[in-house]
Amino acid sequence: MLLVEGGGARIIDFFVLFLPDCFLGDQLYRSTIYIWLFLFLAYFPVLDGYTGYSVGKYIFRVRVVNKYGESPGLLKSIVRALLRLIEVNPILFGGIPAGLVALFSERSHRLGDMLASTYVASSSLIEEYNQSNQSDAKKTRASV
Repeated sequence: MLLVEGGGARIIDFFVLFLPDCFLGDQLYRSTIYIWLFLFLAYFPVLDGYTGYSVGKYIFRVRVVNKYGESPGLLKSIVRALLRLIEVNPILFGGIPAGLVALFSERSHRLGDMLASTYVASSSLIEEYNQSNQSDAKKTRASV
């Protein structure tokens, strides 16, 4: 199911990133291209890094987290984004390399997640994990 949610999230993010071109018109878009290029490059690292969500991930309720179930931070998100450029590159057969790596990896990770030590999971699963860890921490503190 996560494959469908992740695919849907990518489609939403694609539209979010390319929507300005549709509405601004060619002349205005070209005159502000550096602003849009910066926003395009910062979109995934900033949103995923600090919140764990992009717009698409939020709508489909999937989230990027580190091994502690927290938002991964800017550096890990930059690693994910840079490797996305290699994995999902039209010159390198589109998303086929990312799909093959995820298909044959132990935890269905793409290369960017493996190198950044991040996970993409449903928000509800992450909440359950975090609540379970909080209750375990309270029990440990109470026994000390």
